[in-house]
Amino acid sequence: MDAVVTIDDVTKAKPDPEPVLKAISELKADPAKTLMVGDSTMDIQSGVNAGVDTVGVAWSLKGEHILKETGAKYIIHRMQDLYSIVGMESR
Repeated sequence: MDAVVTIDDVTKAKPDPEPVLKAISELKADPAKTLMVGDSTMDIQSGVNAGVDTVGVAWSLKGEHILKETGAKYIIHRMQDLYSIVGMESR
């Protein structure tokens, strides 16, 4: 991993956008090309609040429908599904 942002690295925790924005900044990434992948409503809300596309994982304890209702743009059922979202060939 090129960047790891923990609760100790921010003043405001998820669902505030600060953790996602900090990671974007550290990576010098383009927010328009950034995905926030998460298994909780806080993850999805943080991504939405940061203005990035969000991906919920179907194996979340909350259930995929809750993540979708929270604002997940995509739901994946296995990590390899990310390839199709980012436009890479399935491996």
